[in-house]
Amino acid sequence: MPTIRAFIAIELSLAVRGRLAEAQRLLRRETSLSVRWVNTQSAHLTLKFLGEVDEAKIEAIGQAMTQAARQSHTFDIGTGETGAFPSSRRPRVLWLGLRGDLTPLLELQRTLETLIAPLGFPTEERPFSPHLTLGRVREERGAHAAVPPASLAIEPVTQPVEAIVLMQSILGPDGAQYRRLLETGFGDTQHASV
Repeated sequence: MPTIRAFIAIELSLAVRGRLAEAQRLLRRETSLSVRWVNTQSAHLTLKFLGEVDEAKIEAIGQAMTQAARQSHTFDIGTGETGAFPSSRRPRVLWLGLRGDLTPLLELQRTLETLIAPLGFPTEERPFSPHLTLGRVREERGAHAAVPPASLAIEPVTQPVEAIVLMQSILGPDGAQYRRLLETGFGDTQHASV
């Protein structure tokens, strides 16, 4: 059976993508770490990474997304400060945090996990930590590479969240390209092919 690499996400507004680009500019000046920066034009908030998906399961995934979307409502997410996983002392991933009323976001993500698990996608063991990836650290440049500050304040911006999307990730030599497969608006009774 043919497979695709896929994930469920929230697409970001132009304003939020602008904040991502601003955070990257600030961090580039603050660190000598070798970082592979994400393309802010295709950045997104991943809710559930599915990995390799049998194409025959796409319809069932869409139905699970529709069920989750029916249980949600429009909410806002706002950008926060920068940070790093696993820590600012040993960064592997640089990120821009989210803030505001994150309760609906966390509930949506938990609902998706619960509805997707029976389709063969194990529940993530680590707790969901809402963030937008800015870049991944490749390697330190020497033993004393400058680590970025624990957090940089970026002027916050908010966006409404009204839908979730199933995205295909197509890996290539210049990084991943993303293609929208399905979109489900909150309150929708069915998913729509894109």
